[in-house]
Amino acid sequence: MQTRQINVFIPGEYDRSFIQSFLERQSPNADGIFSYQYNDDVGQTHKLEVLFQTSNANADYVVFFNKIKQDVECQCFKDKIFSIQQEPYIKSDSTYHIPFKNEFFKQEKTYEATSKTFTFVEELLATKKTKYIPHHPMLYFMLDSRLSFKELESLPLPTKPKTLSCIASMNKAAFAGHLKRSEFVRSFQNLITHKEESITCDFYGNGIQAISQKSEGILPYQYSIAIENSQTPHYFSEKIIDCFLGYCMPIYCGAPNIYEYFPKESLVLIDINQPESAYEIITQAIQNNLWQKNQDAILEARRLCLYKYNFIYGMGQIIAQDFLNTPDLLLTKQTYTLKAVKRTLLSHIQRNAWRLGNYLHLV
Repeated sequence: MQTRQINVFIPGEYDRSFIQSFLERQSPNADGIFSYQYNDDVGQTHKLEVLFQTSNANADYVVFFNKIKQDVECQCFKDKIFSIQQEPYIKSDSTYHIPFKNEFFKQEKTYEATSKTFTFVEELLATKKTKYIPHHPMLYFMLDSRLSFKELESLPLPTKPKTLSCIASMNKAAFAGHLKRSEFVRSFQNLITHKEESITCDFYGNGIQAISQKSEGILPYQYSIAIENSQTPHYFSEKIIDCFLGYCMPIYCGAPNIYEYFPKESLVLIDINQPESAYEIITQAIQNNLWQKNQDAILEARRLCLYKYNFIYGMGQIIAQDFLNTPDLLLTKQTYTLKAVKRTLLSHIQRNAWRLGNYLHLV
């Protein structure tokens, strides 16, 4: 069997050491490699090895996260620079007095060099349909930093003596979503305290009860409340992924189209803007033993997290298929300079003007 290696350079917004750790923890052999087998027209089997690396030596493709942090020169196949968005654009919020953030992620100039950008930002999705592709962010696992991919993969279904947990940092306030989540948690705690026949829930996170690993708040539990920072189509994060990896049923508030990605029976949807209703939905799910009844759906969701929504598998599949669909004649190397994206003076002025206007109740 013939093997061909495709080298993928990963620059971007994150530090190199973080990216390297991310790649190792997402790959089966901790080497950043995705293996793809296929048969040619005469039935001969071939293998592609897509190697994701932080070095730009001998790169065939370039994939960057979010935006370029500093100028970088690279060489790769023509028109083979891709990007994946992992952070949402945050609109200004008058209720919480927070100006817009991450405005780079809705601006086409951030992705001038790319031929494909996998995104969930609606402002980009409304433009070039072939360049901006609706996609989830392929975020990393955070269940337990001590577990390799293989250890996570082979993790057996644990004994779950406890019912419900909620992991939420109460001291985050950068986004309106952080504050809404904190408000819900406080309301939910209050409901549990004052209901006559109340459910029990263990609360974890910075500002409540710190834990060294998320697994402590997921593995012993049948259900866990998972609330995203924003309710954006296609955007789901480790908050729901870690629940599934820990064989837990998520009580979820986030992507409104989450059923496009996971079986409907694998999770329970709530609206954090309606704590009373959320409390009743959670109570009913527990009383109806949904975790026990829907084990097959939870196992399927876990499989999807490991082998489809994982960055190594997801982007590896995309690159392998793109490579096979590109004629050899077009696989020529070119040199590119990827330009750093920084907040402009105009954006600084707009943010501060919004702050002032919001303070004076003008916006």
